[in-house]
Amino acid sequence: MRNLEGMTTAIPLHAATISATNLPASIDTLRQVMQGDLSILPLPTTSSNLPALMRVGEPIEPGCLIACTSGSTGTPKGAILHRSNLLASITATETYLRETFGTKPGAWLLPLPAHHIAGLQVILRSLHAGFAPIAASHLLADAPFTAESFAADTATLRKTYPHTPLYTSLVPAQLLRLTSPEAIAALRSYAAILVGGAASNPELIHSLRAQDVHLTLTYGSSETSGGMVYDGHALPGGSVSISEPDPTTGLGRVTLSGPMVARGYRNVDSTAVFPSPGTFLTSDLGVLSADATLSIRGRADGAVNIGGYKVLLEDVEKMAREHGVSRGLTCALEVDDERFGQGVVLLIEEAAADAPQEITQQVRDQLREKVERHLIPQHAWEVPEIPLTGPGKIDRQRAKSWVETTLLRG
Repeated sequence: MRNLEGMTTAIPLHAATISATNLPASIDTLRQVMQGDLSILPLPTTSSNLPALMRVGEPIEPGCLIACTSGSTGTPKGAILHRSNLLASITATETYLRETFGTKPGAWLLPLPAHHIAGLQVILRSLHAGFAPIAASHLLADAPFTAESFAADTATLRKTYPHTPLYTSLVPAQLLRLTSPEAIAALRSYAAILVGGAASNPELIHSLRAQDVHLTLTYGSSETSGGMVYDGHALPGGSVSISEPDPTTGLGRVTLSGPMVARGYRNVDSTAVFPSPGTFLTSDLGVLSADATLSIRGRADGAVNIGGYKVLLEDVEKMAREHGVSRGLTCALEVDDERFGQGVVLLIEEAAADAPQEITQQVRDQLREKVERHLIPQHAWEVPEIPLTGPGKIDRQRAKSWVETTLLRG
């Protein structure tokens, strides 16, 4: 929106319900954003304190979308994404998928909350390709995601678009549930499936790819219009670097640059993490291999000091998977420990469990003499469910509070 002098005129930021249960209205709202006629704070159907936090009603440039972080480790931040940022991400994704799988843009299944950046981009990618996305039935019914519902939704998507490439985006917690023959057949229906939001199980990824499932592992955030590193490499137009890498290991904070990077935060100072336009200094530690493939090691603020060793929680989770302690969803958490000052609790999701079951001694015995001592958790439980945020990431704050108030005091 421009005034008579051709200058951009600020408009009020609107709170807008973006929901799978009312997808046509949500699509209309997002189209207005992409046309530059509206700026919104996407919200779920439930109430929240985000409108006040993100200054709804106050001026903002037209064509902006405030993508809020999940808040899994603290107060949510609102990344200011201009329509040009979103479009850059969409077109770069189309280019990557075409070059990788030889496919054209197509129709998308929406299995993720529509108001989070991953779900928003599913809608926007599908619209940009000329197809209205279809919402997954578990979102419409407010029910758990299951292999059966995914297979049925895939069949619906294929029936709706019989001659069109199909796409979807999943989080690792969902992919873990798609191991039945029917689910794998459904997965093979997609030209490509984006998997992101958390670390994936390498064995599962290898197994599914061997069964002709086209998976792409993504890394990104609200601040980068969603995933901008696909299978370890930046999307076309973007770049990845390591800030102040360790001279021995190469480990350092991951820095992402490109036209899909947000303009800053709406509600907090962003100078430190957006040091220049189009550049985002993440809170994640990573390394670049000889062929410039990015590997994420953990969060820069997530190291635990155990007996003089700096231990990344992600390394404990990886160790548990590699040595057969866990094949499902796994969460390592920092807790106070009388002996070491800090300690690690390992939660292993076991859907068949009726209640939490402590397996500390079993896990420690299984890992003894196989891994370095500081990587062995001080406590371990099998639990029926690990808390997740809306977009499917592990809710570490809620999980830690539950462990400290329930399991460790039980």
